[in-house]
Amino acid sequence: MRLAFGVDIGGTNTRLALVDESGNILELKSFRTDPESHEAVLERLAREILELKGSVCGSIVGVGVGCAGVIRFESGTLLFSPNLPGWKNVAISERLRDLVGFCVFVDNDANMFTLAEAKLGAGRGKKHIIGLTLGTGVGGGIFVDGKLIRGSWGGGAELGHIIIDPEGPGCNCGARGCIEAYVGAYAIERRARELFLSNARAVPKNLTPEYIGKLANEADRVACEIIASTAYYLAIGVASIINIFNPEMVVIGGGISNLGPLLFDPLRRLALKKALPHLAESVTIEKSVLGPTAGVLGAAFTCFAS
Repeated sequence: MRLAFGVDIGGTNTRLALVDESGNILELKSFRTDPESHEAVLERLAREILELKGSVCGSIVGVGVGCAGVIRFESGTLLFSPNLPGWKNVAISERLRDLVGFCVFVDNDANMFTLAEAKLGAGRGKKHIIGLTLGTGVGGGIFVDGKLIRGSWGGGAELGHIIIDPEGPGCNCGARGCIEAYVGAYAIERRARELFLSNARAVPKNLTPEYIGKLANEADRVACEIIASTAYYLAIGVASIINIFNPEMVVIGGGISNLGPLLFDPLRRLALKKALPHLAESVTIEKSVLGPTAGVLGAAFTCFAS
């Protein structure tokens, strides 16, 4: 039995899974990502991988790593990550290979998510899919005719950094008005804080998108306004993506997607209204069916494909 390790390094959490060729997750672990120390995260990953290796009955073909940020695909190097400020020019593939002794394949985490959804999830059987991950930041993946589109050297598909308002709020990438600056978790929390204060409301201590969703389900007016504005800004970006790529499906995952119909109902209505009519008629906007395991599954499948 051929097996692979799949790793998903996000701005908040890092997940590690042992996966077989059928997409079954045999082991799954998770720990907090240190945004300042790549060495601490890679060493922790190596310890976990080597520990799991000792209990494996099967042939391990490699380690696939999805990481948030701009990746030089051929060398497996993370050049820059807006939400991992201490991670710059990190040779992830080389360093992890030295630590664990396996072949290591590195790609952007949203590419791994998109690959998994195309092969095993919401987009199974589709040829043209756009993936969006809504978490600490906003990532994107482009899947066309059975393969990911990465650009000339692997750094493309940064769809979260499409600028929808050049005078908008600052983004962690250094630009202004990116989709991420409106829809990333840090942006939602910032806007929520401003709205609570402007409505003379005490700012909740646990001001996360999950908590905002809970309040919205209880018909809290401010929380409903926060989610409505999130859907509005995301719809502007998704409509542009539909117009550029003419996909069959836009599949959306990440923690913020767990807002469910509160987010997806207005998003679908607004995005399809703003996109060109003929393109809007041929696309659906779907929630990930693989959930938080999509990233590790896509990473593992990169090993099997290689």
